[in-house]
Amino acid sequence: AFVGVNIGTDVTDLPSASNIVVTLKSHQITHVRLYDANAHMLQALSNTGIEVLVGVTDEEILRIGESPSVAASW
Repeated sequence: AFVGVNIGTDVTDLPSASNIVVTLKSHQITHVRLYDANAHMLQALSNTGIEVLVGVTDEEILRIGESPSVAASW
């Protein structure tokens, strides 16, 4: 069993990515779902041992599925 949280980065007054990681680790949260591929959040979570799942919108799935170059840049 594990504890996971959902994080959306498109909000105001969100703590810094590094502060979020400190909070996650202090509460022994081992799994995170991001609602977007926020570069700052992904960088902060790298090499922390926290497993990350990144959400993709329906519109993004269509574009990614239709175009290898869009998929590569995503």
